[in-house]
Amino acid sequence: MTSLRTYRALVDDWSQRTLAELQRRFDAYASPCRAQIERSLGSVGGEPGAGEEAIRRDLEALQAL
Repeated sequence: MTSLRTYRALVDDWSQRTLAELQRRFDAYASPCRAQIERSLGSVGGEPGAGEEAIRRDLEALQAL
């Protein structure tokens, strides 16, 4: 029974480290994207929602490709 507890502890440790690494990689990739979206929303000035509409148009254009 002790060997099963040890194995479980090892698997738990491995899964926590793996998930933490995936989270770090995701955040590293997503941060520039988030910053670009914030800049895009801020640079479209004028009425509220104008930036969102520009993003929708861009997404539709990408889907049409």
